[in-house]
Amino acid sequence: MTDERKSQPDLPNRQRRRWLLAGLVINGLIGLACVGWLITTGRAAQTDLTAARTAASQLRADLSTGNIQEATKELVLIQRRAASARRSTSGFIWNMAARIPFAGRPVRTAQGVAAAADTLARTVLPLLTDAAQALHPNTPLASSDTVNIAAVHAAAGPLADAASHLATVSSQLDTLPTHTGIARLDRARVALTQQTTQLERTTSTSATAARLLPPMLGADGPRRYFLALQTNAEARGTGGLVGAFSMLVADHGHIGLQQFTADDAIPEAAKPVISLGPDFDHRYGEAQSTQLLADSNLSPHYPYAARIWTRLWQDRTGQQLDGAIATDPVGLADLLAATGPISLPAGPLLTASNAVAYTERDLYTQYPDAATRKQALTQVADSVANALAHQHLNPLAILKALSTSASNGHLRVWSSHPEEEQHLADTILGGVLPDTSRPFAELVINNAAASKLDYYLVRRLEYQLGTCKNGSRPSTVRIQLTNTAPRSGLPDYVVNRSDDPGHPHIRGSNFSWVSFYATRGAQLVGASLDSQPQLMSVDEERDHTVLSTTMEILPGRTRVLDLHLLEPASDAAPLMPTQPLARGQTTTLSTQSCRAG
Repeated sequence: MTDERKSQPDLPNRQRRRWLLAGLVINGLIGLACVGWLITTGRAAQTDLTAARTAASQLRADLSTGNIQEATKELVLIQRRAASARRSTSGFIWNMAARIPFAGRPVRTAQGVAAAADTLARTVLPLLTDAAQALHPNTPLASSDTVNIAAVHAAAGPLADAASHLATVSSQLDTLPTHTGIARLDRARVALTQQTTQLERTTSTSATAARLLPPMLGADGPRRYFLALQTNAEARGTGGLVGAFSMLVADHGHIGLQQFTADDAIPEAAKPVISLGPDFDHRYGEAQSTQLLADSNLSPHYPYAARIWTRLWQDRTGQQLDGAIATDPVGLADLLAATGPISLPAGPLLTASNAVAYTERDLYTQYPDAATRKQALTQVADSVANALAHQHLNPLAILKALSTSASNGHLRVWSSHPEEEQHLADTILGGVLPDTSRPFAELVINNAAASKLDYYLVRRLEYQLGTCKNGSRPSTVRIQLTNTAPRSGLPDYVVNRSDDPGHPHIRGSNFSWVSFYATRGAQLVGASLDSQPQLMSVDEERDHTVLSTTMEILPGRTRVLDLHLLEPASDAAPLMPTQPLARGQTTTLSTQSCRAG
């Protein structure tokens, strides 16, 4: 009797434990079902996004060939697949999972990537398709030396709207969790972010160009421009020495181009033709940069060079110009990819693959005489200009070539009309040394020996940003310069050492003025060249700290310049422009997160 009374209270406890166990089992099953749902729908979204990416590649190909009908079909497929991926990563279960601390990071990133793809498909791609349709190959964008201004104007609106949507998507992608623990998902986010950012930059530049081209091509009256062909074999801040130039005249879309002339056609001015401020005079005044065309573009800030060129021309002729355009052999190679091979009056068939080597290396061997070589260079420029004026060209291919040149710094444009220049300065076409407080690193080489050896120069820049403390941040810059020039076989004109003509030098040695443009307010802590202490000159240009030195680089040798800096604390993304020389620069960035303060 006593035992029965003691056992009775245990019955409700056992029943509660059973219910608790059953609840745990049910919750576990629900959790497993939710995880299974996330995995299943996540895989479905991945399949849809992969199909959309494949269709996007085909869409790009169809647009480039003017196949608008097929491009429209591909666009519909992309939109359907992207919308499906977004639906697969939406709903109650996905939204609840996204709120879980830490574990919700991959869920939020997957949702963000799918949403971005859907937005791009619904808003951006239709606008880019409309712009491409306005400029498709069957549209007479350029014929008989005349640009179809109406076609350009029709593309301007869609391009501007597309750039705006791309900026929004880029901002949304930047807010997504970066390290989710799922490598494939992290790679997908990084790839989409990079592609969107690049497309935004290209589209924004194209939109600005489409908006500015009509007035700049003389829609409201004739325009005249200084057209400079820079020679990267002798490095200058904006790219290379002005080896040849021409006058470009535009009137209601009709383009006239005078024959190219060698740089010595503009003599040295008796006095500075323009004042660009005390910082400019301090760095470049001794080189007579505002008087001499050969040294007019030592600064990497392209508007400085353009203003000097137009004033030198005005000082010589009395003619006021509406702006200046600059390109180089790499830019010509980009255009040849669109025009196809071009026959020269003398020399090989000029192609996109041999244009740089021919103009920056082979011409010097073929024509050791400077005057003859300059004449051959002007013939190259005239031949490319003639092909652009008289061939039936694919407008999209030409625009792609110009966009590539602008993105890599091999096409620059400046306007003497303030409102136009304001828009140009905000794009990569403007070639502006930015006035910014963001972390900044730019290597600039100026040939200091009047040699033509910079075709053989290989550049590498490493920028390492440390952690912030007490409002400052240490940084380290490593600059590696390699001279790949041969020790024999080069003409005297190429290996010239005008910096020190009275002393012997190893044939093929390069002598350069090396400058590093640092973050605003950066301070030099120490420097070394090839592990030995090195003195650096310290200047300012457009509020950047500029550290400079000269160095000789023997053929086959590498010089290593290490700079240790203390910069203002900033968590903003660094800017790292690249000087447009014959060979690209290898640039690496290593940074630790930092909160200013």
